[in-house]
Formats: sequence, C-alpha cells, structure tokens
Amino acid sequence: MNMYLATVTCNRDFQQLLLQAESIQKFLQPCKHVIIINEIEPDLDFYHKWLDRFYTNHELILRPRIPYNYPVEGFRKIISNESSAIGWRNQQLQKLLLAYEYEEDYLLLDSKNFFIKPTSLSYYMHPDFYGSGIVKLLGYNYEGRKDNYNANYKIYQKLLNIETLPEHITTINTPYKIHRDLLVNRMPRESLGNYLFAPNFYDSVPSEFTFYALLIADHAD
Repeated sequence: MNMYLATVTCNRDFQQLLLQAESIQKFLQPCKHVIIINEIEPDLDFYHKWLDRFYTNHELILRPRIPYNYPVEGFRKIISNESSAIGWRNQQLQKLLLAYEYEEDYLLLDSKNFFIKPTSLSYYMHPDFYGSGIVKLLGYNYEGRKDNYNANYKIYQKLLNIETLPEHITTINTPYKIHRDLLVNRMPRESLGNYLFAPNFYDSVPSEFTFYALLIADHAD
C-alpha cells in the first residue's frame, strides 16, 4: 500500500517549512511529499528555489490551493475573506480535499512538525492505524475540556446522523493519518465544505480532525 506525506502551509510559516524539509531529508525514508501553498497566488518558483535542495531522495510536489466551489452563498462570502482566521479555515478544508486529488492514504503534518530520528511512513501504513494513532475516551475529551472544540462533537454527530457518540475517538494531533477511501466513500466532494464549516453557523469552531474522526468513528472505536 502506497502512502504519501502532506503539508498545507502558507507564506507565514516558510521558515518552519524549511526546517521540516531538512528534517525529512535527514530522517525520513524516501516518499512523496505533497505541499499545498495556501495562498491566492503562491510563488511556486520561490518555494522550489528553497526546497528542491532537500528533496534529492524524496519526491516533492508543490501545488497551489485546491479550487473548491461552495454551493451555499454564505460559505462563498466567508471563504473569500482573506483574513488570517479565514486562511486557517481554508487550510482545514485543503487538508481533506487532498483525499479527492490522490488515490493513496496520506499523513498530514503541520508546518511545525519535524522529524528528529530515523523513521519511515511504514509506521503509519497499518490499516488499523487511524488519525493520530491515539484513542481517548470521548466522554473525557468532551466533558473535560473547556474550549470551543467540545461543541463540535455534537454538531457533527447531528449532521452525520450518528445515533450515539462513540466511546473512543482519535485525538486531534499531527502527524495525522487520513484513510483516503473512508473519507471519499462517505462524504461527496461537493458536500465536504458544507459539513466541515457547519459549526460556523452554530457559534462554534470547525475542526477538520473532529469532523473526520467522527466520520470514521466506527473504525477507530
């Protein structure tokens, strides 16, 4: 089974991305690394100039933001605002849209994730490895944390028609594995943005990992 590495980044995180690329060269066995530059008109030549030197043994794919059509007018207005908060929400969507672009599973990194010892993606390739690979009691995660993400569980539960919240769920940490087929087969591409950003209309904060974790909760439980 093939698997690739993925990072969704922006100009602000350029220095961290360079450190990540250097750590990949030093410690990660050869693989494909897809990097999305989450800007309106990213200068891909600039990124190639600085990053190509680190990818002599790895395959680097640099690409601009994946286009997405929002059928709901409210979503189009929200995402067209290029404030830092909206850029972050767009980044959440880009992480999941990758599943509809490539046919392999992938491991998501934050720009601030670095490898510090020799490893390979084979560690994450086991078919029973889900999300961050850590499972917590949802009851503890929901009741014990006092932040905006707690409400997401019940919001996404209702939207996804999940009768009962699962006892266990993967945590929202990176590196984070996405099972491509589970996501694509359960959520049509054209509906993805509406579901992901729905908490915006319930006075809550969207979370790509909370959404995905509940979508596949029957596998991770």
